[in-house]
Amino acid sequence: MSDFFKADDYHDSHMEVMLTSEDGTEYIYWVQLENCPEDESEEDWAIEQARNWHNSNGLPIIPEDTEDEWYSEACEPFSRSASEFKFINI
Repeated sequence: MSDFFKADDYHDSHMEVMLTSEDGTEYIYWVQLENCPEDESEEDWAIEQARNWHNSNGLPIIPEDTEDEWYSEACEPFSRSASEFKFINI
């Protein structure tokens, strides 16, 4: 398995989600979109899946987003090395 993942190979199948804890630690996940319901926003669904996975693994709590502060964000994947993110296949 390669240590580097090119975004072009995953832009149709995964969403990158960045979660930030209260202390500023950033967690990056690539969430597989295969099971995202057609009537749901891919971004919102991917964030929910990443939060659920993150919280179920005993990692630091990610606060809920507010009008003034965002702790979660979703976008197309960026090319990254394997050590920079975690795949979440739902």
